[in-house]
Amino acid sequence: MSRIAVKEQEMMITQESNNQNQMYRFTFTVFTPTYNRAYTLHRVYESLLAQTDRDFEWLIVDDGSTDNTQELVEIWKEKAPFLIRYFYQENRGKHTAYNIAALEAQGEFLICLDSDDACVPTTLERFRYHWNLIPSEQRSRFSGIDCHCQDTDGNLIGSLFPRSPLDSNVGEMRYRYRVQGEKWGMQRTDIMRQFLFPENTNRKVPFVPETVIWSSMTRQYPARYVNEALRIFYANHGSDQVTKMRFTRNPLGAQLWAKSILEIDIDYFWYSPLPFLKAAANYSRSSLHLRENFWKQLVRLKSNLGRVLCVLMLPV
Repeated sequence: MSRIAVKEQEMMITQESNNQNQMYRFTFTVFTPTYNRAYTLHRVYESLLAQTDRDFEWLIVDDGSTDNTQELVEIWKEKAPFLIRYFYQENRGKHTAYNIAALEAQGEFLICLDSDDACVPTTLERFRYHWNLIPSEQRSRFSGIDCHCQDTDGNLIGSLFPRSPLDSNVGEMRYRYRVQGEKWGMQRTDIMRQFLFPENTNRKVPFVPETVIWSSMTRQYPARYVNEALRIFYANHGSDQVTKMRFTRNPLGAQLWAKSILEIDIDYFWYSPLPFLKAAANYSRSSLHLRENFWKQLVRLKSNLGRVLCVLMLPV
């Protein structure tokens, strides 16, 4: 390709990016799914009040709360120096709340901050900084920025990325580099709208694990991983009906999770076989819990290696 052609291509990408930026009112949409968390939601509010970068909105999706969450939000809406938008739905799970946020967001980037957590004051500033380090002509191929979490004492949760920055995907981080611990980040809103959580199923899905989406998304659009801890993670969550669901109560969610591992990440099997064997066992178990024909479910897997593992791990 000639230099002129390359320059024209770069100009087209830049123009496309500029046009896309004009579609949004804000750089960031901070999204909080919540269920009966009026007593912890102040952590998010206070974190946003402290942000050094104010180019954001706060979008709250209430998943059927019966406490005083709405009344509290109405008070904050009157005095907050940033836009707060509140959506209420009957209890349908965090994955559906995520879809609402992705479709309603007025920010170029979507950040999910749970209703019982917080973030450091420079979070949005640092996300912007790391995104701007990516050359403008390359940004269209990235999904966003991923970072670490810290506990309330400032200690890193889990392990560091092997280097920083590192452009990679969820599967490679988990199975090749064996990075441990809770991670967090921001995603491009337009990419999130391409990877909505499944809702239209024959059975109600109480909760779809987020890794089902992140694995698929980052294989097509890598994330940039940076060794900074920006989210403050509170360990004593108690019973959170938005985010937690046992296997026996959510076999379809477990099946979707196992299927994503056996299809999307299966090429990392030889780096770390054990998680894939566990996923194969869960896939087989979920079919039994759902009273589905195991062999039909097996055919639906798109990975031959995944099928072999499922047969090997089939309960006897």
